[in-house]
Amino acid sequence: MPKPTAAANAAPMPASTRRAFLKVGAALGTVAALAVPVAVLPKAEAAVSDPIFALIAEQRRIYEEFREVLTSLSEAFDAGRCLGPEAKAEEAEWLAKWEQACFATLSTVPATAAGLLALIDVVDEPHGYGGCVLTQEQVDRLCATVRAFAAREAAHV
Repeated sequence: MPKPTAAANAAPMPASTRRAFLKVGAALGTVAALAVPVAVLPKAEAAVSDPIFALIAEQRRIYEEFREVLTSLSEAFDAGRCLGPEAKAEEAEWLAKWEQACFATLSTVPATAAGLLALIDVVDEPHGYGGCVLTQEQVDRLCATVRAFAAREAAHV
């Protein structure tokens, strides 16, 4: 009679543990993929550095800081504290920073298809423009950026 193994006697892994395990595995796979040295990447990929990713990261950072300022001001107002002109000035300053970051992102022609997809995604997310009405200037800027990308790609075909 064969000897039972520990694996045969083991209870099935609970679904929640299995999901956590799969998430960790996927995360490790992503980290491993990001750790691929540039020498292993195709020459075209290794040569292209897309500035759009840094601009998107900066826009997100400014958005988070702006959101913290707005939350703080809202909590102060809800607590009955009088918000003076300094609060309005601080809000206006952060709004201007965020709008400037958004303008820079919308004005930069991505260097890669992945960069263009990231730009489209940021336009659709809450700390991009998701849920907001774009001004005509913003729509024009986005369309000009996408046109410039498409024209450049068409010239290389």
